[in-house]
Amino acid sequence: MKHIFVVNPIAGAVDHTQIIKEFLKNHPQLDSILYNTTGPGDATKYVKEMITKFSDIRFYACGGDGTLNEVINGVEETGIQVASYPCGTGNDFVKVFSDYDFTDLEQLVEGEPKKIDLLKVNDRYCINICNCGFDAAVAYHMNDYKAKTKNNPKKAYIKSLKYCLFHEMRHEAIVYLDDKVLSDKGLLLVGTCNGVCCGGQFYMGTDAKVDDGILDVVVAKKMSIFKFLTIVKPFAKGGFLENKKVMSAIMYKKGHKVKIVAPKGIIYGMDGETYSGTEINIDVIHNALTLVLPISKNK
Repeated sequence: MKHIFVVNPIAGAVDHTQIIKEFLKNHPQLDSILYNTTGPGDATKYVKEMITKFSDIRFYACGGDGTLNEVINGVEETGIQVASYPCGTGNDFVKVFSDYDFTDLEQLVEGEPKKIDLLKVNDRYCINICNCGFDAAVAYHMNDYKAKTKNNPKKAYIKSLKYCLFHEMRHEAIVYLDDKVLSDKGLLLVGTCNGVCCGGQFYMGTDAKVDDGILDVVVAKKMSIFKFLTIVKPFAKGGFLENKKVMSAIMYKKGHKVKIVAPKGIIYGMDGETYSGTEINIDVIHNALTLVLPISKNK
């Protein structure tokens, strides 16, 4: 098998290229290639190219959730194995598998394949969560503030959060679940979940499973800043389905297909990358991806 390490050198606080190079140097028996991406979209292009050259292949997405997203969009539904070596900022997707250490390259290379679901968002694949509205807007505006804060992520996040508390608390959109109207009022956000966590710390997909062929859908109703501040901590921690205060402000449903229609446009995110549109169609594709799980230390 050809092991191809697709490395985003600007992911996270440290470039992990040398760490991976050293690992491969110490494992000369591994038939491997290391490739550094050069910019947005490059990983997808490179993966598609390598698929035409090799028949027995495994890709390692070395970066954050955005790098993993680009790799799966290159692999699509081919059944080719994908491993995640999380060295980005949030690394949200792997939080689904709390018993596994994806940063241990020894365990990852010896890992075993598992079929999991993907989201199909319009014409693009998403592995973790597609979020629309408030939280996606925070991520979007955070990029604007990075330059103003000399690329300080924490300061940029705080400034973006403050801005969105006054400008992104209500979004006019209709949400359909399995072709039935779920919400037609103003809303704060919509999260369509395959995974459990987004934004580094928000466990909105608290009951989601990556292999059940089902979407977990969270709709947070429009609310005051005060109401938001009273529920955000228990909401972020997950396990909120029995919390009456949180559940008075959100709907948590399960289904197979989501459509969000926002005539004036809405910001949405997929695996940490942000976009905007007036109609977002989301389907679950059962067993679409072959994910490599590291050998667990608990086994």
